Amino acid sequence: MQCCKETKAKDFRRQRTRMREGIAPLESNLPSAKGTDSALFDQYLHIQHLNAAQFKEVYREKTWRRLRLRAYSLPKSSAADVINQMKALFGMGVVVVLGNWNEAGRTMKFQISPKTTGFRKIFKRTKIKGILPDEFRTSSLCFM
Repeated sequence: MQCCKETKAKDFRRQRTRMREGIAPLESNLPSAKGTDSALFDQYLHIQHLNAAQFKEVYREKTWRRLRLRAYSLPKSSAADVINQMKALFGMGVVVVLGNWNEAGRTMKFQISPKTTGFRKIFKRTKIKGILPDEFRTSSLCFM
């Protein structure tokens, strides 16, 4: 929740939809550029070429570039703030233990959770040691 506020993702989404109001019907009528059918791809290119001037007029605005830059930089600064707070609170020799939680069945069996992967990348980049134990049946087993 805090990351959503810090990155202002909701505000940016609202602003993008407001700015797209003029070209939204044109974009929705574009056929898909994905696929192997060359006739559909030719049709996509033709329609894209016909509407290129209108697309350029909207997407050339400085606001689009500003939104894209902030969408890239704000999540990075949010993660950096969390790391700096951890270092200030616990010191440099901190070790983070990340469990391999299940995320309510959205992660395949024997695979690492996407959240855990993201956290591990952030901690590795900032040289914080992270441990990833296997949590399978840890609550039912007692080793004492």
